[in-house]
Amino acid sequence: MKKIFFLPVVFAVILSFAGCEKDESLDPLPLLVQGQFMRLDITRDRIDANNLETSSFGGMLTNPSNDVVRYELLVRLVRADRGISEYIPLETLTSFPQDLSITAQKVEDAYERVGTSVTVQQGDVFRFIAYSYNSQGVRAAYRDLSATVRSEPGYKQAYKFNTSVEADLEQDVNNYQTAP
Repeated sequence: MKKIFFLPVVFAVILSFAGCEKDESLDPLPLLVQGQFMRLDITRDRIDANNLETSSFGGMLTNPSNDVVRYELLVRLVRADRGISEYIPLETLTSFPQDLSITAQKVEDAYERVGTSVTVQQGDVFRFIAYSYNSQGVRAAYRDLSATVRSEPGYKQAYKFNTSVEADLEQDVNNYQTAP
């Protein structure tokens, strides 16, 4: 009699473990971000110092949330002989997707608009921050992203990233600034 009672309990335990198997169809998990979010898929990671006139940094800027109506991009020059400058407005975009293309000339023009003369040269580093706004005027920035999105370059967040002006473009770089 004890065996008849024990047998269904064993089957119930075995079936409960069978239900805990991982669903392989969910791997790899899609990179979805809820809320206001901009994504930058960088395809040109540095500006070529040997070809400043035609080289650019950038990639495809998309609005996966379909909630952003304005994207403001600011730049800051980091140079050994000059230190670190303040962030200045670089450009404002209102249509997406868009090929974001940042040239040396575009950076020089932005500094000229704020009254500073800059000539882009090899070794310069540009740090970018951005803000996005929805139709109600709500602003989103890097600090508004979840810790997961900030720490994973795979999410390709378009709020805090960098590039440099280099002559050797062979080595791989990670342009996305991630949270510490």
